[in-house]
Amino acid sequence: IGYFFSLIPFFLINGILTYLPVVSYNDAENLGIRIITIPVEKTAILKACKHLLHEREARINEAIAASREAANNETKSSAGDKYETTRAMMHAELEKLSGQLDELQKVKEALYQAELAPVGPTIGVGNLVVTNAGLYFLAAGLGKVEVENQVVFVISTASPIGQLLFNKTVGNEIVFNNAAQKITAVY
Repeated sequence: IGYFFSLIPFFLINGILTYLPVVSYNDAENLGIRIITIPVEKTAILKACKHLLHEREARINEAIAASREAANNETKSSAGDKYETTRAMMHAELEKLSGQLDELQKVKEALYQAELAPVGPTIGVGNLVVTNAGLYFLAAGLGKVEVENQVVFVISTASPIGQLLFNKTVGNEIVFNNAAQKITAVY
């Protein structure tokens, strides 16, 4: 339910920007199917990213619960040093998992900011960028995500390719890993 409420600002902002039209989408570059005025592709990418983050969060929370249960079940034996070493290792594991949860929260926030970011002709956070070599969604560093049988690289602007794409426009070229890529569309 919370997911659907989080889409309200997304639809409002992007709907207004595409209606005015501050941002226009080329239907030759997408399916031509729209929710209000927003192409389905970006909405599907956001949904896939949120699903991936939800799965990661569930795995981390399960690992935290298992670690806590193991720590609570550990009884003090006559070998006190062994007990203390085991407790220290479990504490270190909980700290690592808590750090992963904190990082995941930062990625969620970056994705949320990308969802709300105004989209224009210059590439920035929240843009879906089409090149002759692939699709890139500038949001958060999630890596390769499959959406509607198509691979989309969900990257942050701090990543090497994100830095190359940032502030570029349609028609510009970038060179990444000694391969030129031409920007053909920006959504």
